[in-house]
Amino acid sequence: QNGDDPLLLGEIWQDGSQFFTGDTMDSVMNYKLSDAIMRFVMGGKAQDSDDVLTQLRQNYPKQALYDLMNIVDSHDTARAIYLYGGGKDNVLQPTKSDFDYNLGKARLKMAAAFEMGYPGMPTIYYGDEAGQFGSKDPDCRRTYPWGKEDKDLIAYYKKVIGVRNAYKDIFARGDVNTLKAEGDIYAFSRKADSGKMGIVALNRGKAQQVVLPVSAADGTVFTDELTGTKATVSGGQLTLALGENQGMMLVQD
Repeated sequence: QNGDDPLLLGEIWQDGSQFFTGDTMDSVMNYKLSDAIMRFVMGGKAQDSDDVLTQLRQNYPKQALYDLMNIVDSHDTARAIYLYGGGKDNVLQPTKSDFDYNLGKARLKMAAAFEMGYPGMPTIYYGDEAGQFGSKDPDCRRTYPWGKEDKDLIAYYKKVIGVRNAYKDIFARGDVNTLKAEGDIYAFSRKADSGKMGIVALNRGKAQQVVLPVSAADGTVFTDELTGTKATVSGGQLTLALGENQGMMLVQD
């Protein structure tokens, strides 16, 4: 619009580096992110997921990285909530009895916080925010669940989207750095040009105290914009009380 050049985005499932030579595509669908998030929330090694994402950050020009179409699922894959809940994509038309909906939902909330806090363009496959589930294509293309929406999940999506939109200088445009990728914890920081920081922290396991190294002065206060919980930097570290399957989006006060 208004004379802007259109964004040329490729439906590429693998590393897209070869398409970023200046004469092919501006960016691609980020299936690598989708795979990395799924691996983590479902019990894989946090370091393995971080290695994949770190490699992308190293391989991709910044312009392409920040224009990636970030997804957790798509019209060509089984729905994330279904897989996160232990659903199998060889079941052709599953019902809620074929997977753990509540577990899938808890993990999807973590994935949404991750997606909204990470560089790129967060993209929601219609119905994910309302609890729609489904197996592999074409079952994943079920219609929007009109009248049967999961209102709690919709409210959560509105909240994490609101945090990203309120702090675009941090979560949309800020630099990214991994703080911890170990055991059940995955946490990364975002830093705006102004120096203001944000932190996304995920705990896929039981409730625990998590200590993160942060490059902020002692006494600096961070507030989780999802719950209102505050934490203060001490000795170059930030200690968080993360609940089971909880994600936080913290912003420096």
